[in-house]
Amino acid sequence: MKPQEKESLVLNPELIHHTALVEEKNIPHKVTVGAWSQIDAPVELGEDVWIGSWVHIRPNVKIGNWSHIRNWCFVEHDVTIGHNTRIMQYCNITAGCTIGSECFFGPGVIMLNDRSIAWPNTEDFVREPPLIGDGVKIGGNVTILPAVKISDGAVIGAGSVVTKHCEPWTVYVGNPARPIKEIPRGAL
Repeated sequence: MKPQEKESLVLNPELIHHTALVEEKNIPHKVTVGAWSQIDAPVELGEDVWIGSWVHIRPNVKIGNWSHIRNWCFVEHDVTIGHNTRIMQYCNITAGCTIGSECFFGPGVIMLNDRSIAWPNTEDFVREPPLIGDGVKIGGNVTILPAVKISDGAVIGAGSVVTKHCEPWTVYVGNPARPIKEIPRGAL
């Protein structure tokens, strides 16, 4: 029972919780990986991480303890996700971004890391991934543009397009996302 690709862990229903395969890829025993998910080595998965079905995780990804990535998500390479973060279905986590601990992403969140439509091997390509602080809550179908920083405790309303930095402990909504109110620290 070997993975379909040498550098990937591809799990189908017959391989779920297969101990030898998990040990071969250095994945902690308390990690749950759903059917037909692919994890490209090397990755670091914390304890009690839950990966849904049809998830693709590219190389050099670090996911903290107790985090969940739901079905049909794509996590590009060089991503760091903190502890106890929940990423719901159909999200695209762009290459190079950092997501803090205790965050929530609603379904269909899209992150971008490139201001131009250029191929990565051209002179015009500059990767500018978003930075997501701790305790950030992001509603469904939000688009986050390149180089944006969403500070600790910020809340982004469903359907918003985040084009600029977001202040801590503030609610943002709309296209483009605008602040509508402050939140008392620790209220969420």
